Amino acid sequence: MAALDTIAPLLSRTVYGWQLRQGIESFAHHACAALGLQPVTITWSYWVNTAAISGKGCMMLTDLMDDERVPPARIARMAGYVVHELLHRKWTNFRINDPRPYVQQIHNALEDAYIERRAISEGLLGNVRPLLHSLIRDMVTEAAAQVQDWTDPRQYPFSLAVYARGYGVTVPVPAALMPIYREAARRVEACTCTADTLAAAQWVYDQLQQQPEQQPEQQPEQGEQGDEGQDGQQGDDGEGKDQDGQQGDEGQDEGQGEGQGEGEDGEGQEPDDAGEAQRPNHRMHPRETEPTSGRPSGAGGTYQAEAASPGTLAQCGDTWPTTMPIPGRLRYEVRRLFENSAREWRDSGFKSGSIHRGSLYKVGANRPEIFARRFSEDGIDSAVVILLDISGSMYSKPDPRIACAVPACVMLLDCLAQAGADTMVVAFGACTHVVKPFGTPWRRAVPTLEHIGAEGDTCDYHALRLSHDHILRHPAQRRVCFAITDGQGDMDRTRAQRMSGEALGIQHLGIGIQEDCSFTWGSQSVTINTPADLGKVAFQQLRRAA
Repeated sequence: MAALDTIAPLLSRTVYGWQLRQGIESFAHHACAALGLQPVTITWSYWVNTAAISGKGCMMLTDLMDDERVPPARIARMAGYVVHELLHRKWTNFRINDPRPYVQQIHNALEDAYIERRAISEGLLGNVRPLLHSLIRDMVTEAAAQVQDWTDPRQYPFSLAVYARGYGVTVPVPAALMPIYREAARRVEACTCTADTLAAAQWVYDQLQQQPEQQPEQQPEQGEQGDEGQDGQQGDDGEGKDQDGQQGDEGQDEGQGEGQGEGEDGEGQEPDDAGEAQRPNHRMHPRETEPTSGRPSGAGGTYQAEAASPGTLAQCGDTWPTTMPIPGRLRYEVRRLFENSAREWRDSGFKSGSIHRGSLYKVGANRPEIFARRFSEDGIDSAVVILLDISGSMYSKPDPRIACAVPACVMLLDCLAQAGADTMVVAFGACTHVVKPFGTPWRRAVPTLEHIGAEGDTCDYHALRLSHDHILRHPAQRRVCFAITDGQGDMDRTRAQRMSGEALGIQHLGIGIQEDCSFTWGSQSVTINTPADLGKVAFQQLRRAA
């Protein structure tokens, strides 16, 4: 399957945020393979406005909530960002740079145009031009609504990046700059590497230095420029460094993100003021912001699926109990709540169907109800994630809370297995670990749980994000997350993540070990002091959660 084909199914409909992340990650990995690149590591972050990549292949993309609705246009835009960043990884030498911030911005602009034009001319990823064209077109539309003065030198890198691509998408350019832009576009067309684009950027900078202080007011209208743009080159489309323009690529803030620099060498230095009154160190134009309406308070942070390690948990010398007797009422309630109630039966007394031997006597009485029919009733499949807190506070002596949490976890696994629910166990401290994936026998996790060791902070936000990623892909109709914790984690973000999951039908229940965890995990949460308390206080909340 071609790399672009992997994103096509998402472009035909509005999807949820979690579906977009899944699709974009798959697309990015397919695109890496098609471009001959090593796989990238993808981090989702609210601190990134669009996208950025490092020379080591760490890609950052703007995050969104699981339940956020994402239209096709935004999906295409994010796919365009991914392609643009991967092209930087393929061809940009992140160590080639100029120490002057304004030259860096111009260099970013020309490097963006260079990599996109080259990708199109070499036919990489199939017909990638429409994707990149649509990306820059959207960015220009946004810029047109935001930028008041296109003669401001802060806008030159963006307008140059748009012009140098040669898609026929334009922004107003001062007439005095058109010869410089045409020559820059011609030079980009002849570039073969990042060093060439830097030389072109330095040439542009020198030419701008010779321009009069007061630039003429505005110039050719977009149509006129469209022509020049088109002949001035034939470029690519898109992004624009903030791709390109938009900020110099996420830019100097993220570390020259997207384009050219990713910041390994050159991130946000202050400008040389000497003789540069019109050469500001600001972004090329206001940074792009993705919609935030409807996002729960506290949403945000960073998330990386690859950060979850299966089976590399710290072990300790203590042995936590895992064979405690399960209260009968708990077993009964869990079984009643989660058991798959599918059943089949056969009834007689029908005028058609299969012959029922016990009704043959009715033939002599001239009664036709001698047939039977088979009936069935579908059950409800359940998938349950148990999040187990292994942060340092759970191990405080002399009465470590983990000694209560581990048996509570094992008791739930046992009861849920008896009820036919598919289970997963995620342990979280400073890191997140998959102790038991879906589809594996629960008893295999017991030896690990018996000696599970402490891991610093309470990173419950990342653990819940990971749990949602897995449970939302599970085909079960009922999805539930149990959190066994002392409740002292990233409360605001975890709470916002829980609310997002609940909007998608995932039900949550916090089991606080000697602590109230209801703020984070919801009003149905319970507090227990011993594993036996699960059978006394939790079953009503379990019923509500399920």
